[in-house]
Amino acid sequence: MCVMKAIVNSISPGRYLPLKILGRVWPGVYYSGAAALKYKTDWPEPKLPSAEWAKVRPTLAGICGSDVALIELANPPDSFAKAFISSPFVMGHESVGRITEVGEQVEGFRVGDRVNVEPGLGCAARGIQPACPMCREGLLASCHNLAAGRLPPGMAIGFNSATSGAWSEAFVGHRSQLFKVPEALTDEQALLVDPLACALHAVLRRKPRDEERVLILGSGIIGLALVNAIRAVGSKARIIMLGRHEFQRDLALARGADTVALPGDFSLTGMYGYFAKQFQCRMFRGFVGKPILLGGADVVYDAVGSRDTTEDALRLARSGGTVVIIGMGHARWVDWDPVTWKHLTIMGVNGRAFEAADPARRHTYQIVHEMLLDGRLKTDGLLTHTIPLADYRSAFQVLANKGRTGCVKAALRI
Repeated sequence: MCVMKAIVNSISPGRYLPLKILGRVWPGVYYSGAAALKYKTDWPEPKLPSAEWAKVRPTLAGICGSDVALIELANPPDSFAKAFISSPFVMGHESVGRITEVGEQVEGFRVGDRVNVEPGLGCAARGIQPACPMCREGLLASCHNLAAGRLPPGMAIGFNSATSGAWSEAFVGHRSQLFKVPEALTDEQALLVDPLACALHAVLRRKPRDEERVLILGSGIIGLALVNAIRAVGSKARIIMLGRHEFQRDLALARGADTVALPGDFSLTGMYGYFAKQFQCRMFRGFVGKPILLGGADVVYDAVGSRDTTEDALRLARSGGTVVIIGMGHARWVDWDPVTWKHLTIMGVNGRAFEAADPARRHTYQIVHEMLLDGRLKTDGLLTHTIPLADYRSAFQVLANKGRTGCVKAALRI
């Protein structure tokens, strides 16, 4: 049996409550010896599930906000996504790597090819025919069969016990998930294809019109990529971003944001007062609770997905506006009354797709490759930290202190 180095997560109900209690006073417990996350040097290397699969050795593997939330038990134990994880599993769903083994039924690829791998494990990967309605529409991340077919439950590579994940020396991908990386792109650029694709997918699903006013909540890599994607598809909409750190402001402005609001800008009026002025509308404050704008943004992209950002999105959108929720990790209680009161359209967007908005129905990765090559999408300043796999704890320390480290995206080097 071949073995490899890998970072493995084993979610156990018996560990959840003790870790949550300890985590309140010792945040580092989630990366300690007591945690569910372990660095293994003798983990079994995955085998090809069938002749339709290939094996990939990652070069770089990204650390997504959803990975951090999962490790730090930020979401409730009964959250929707946890139903589609098979444990124990090797983490990591953002990657660039090279093929090391090719099944007999994988055409157009050979050993040594550099690839991005779509992580979603839809009907094709699970050997299910006919495909479900979502897979037929190209929305693999929303497949109806995430717990069926030849694979165990697990919505994506990096969450499935059979496929392994990119935080390791090997994982497997179905032929439908493989996309060659153009030679002109560096590994560092290719590693960013997945987060760029997630943002571009959201924009292609709801492209802002030129006359609209856009608010982006969240200034991490998805928020920055949203700014870039809106400009890349040709929209001249006015873009306002809510950020946290000065370095994020610089990156957002360089990608086409019109205004980037930081906490220091709210000292006189508060956040809601600031945005009321930006959108030239009234702010109303009740006896208790958050204010609400009477007017506001035409489109709000929530790139965080916390209780606070979701409530802010609903209260900062204008009546008849649209709220696009991208980030996941919501708390149990959110005041949804603005949805009905304002006649809001709520749109959820997940992952990437074979894009209906693209005349050739290409996958988002392929469109991102093209936009990187012609310069419409930018990667400068995004991949700020690369850290060896064995030193993964350092990566999470960097991510936990973005204001000090200036981290936008951290990746593990395999």
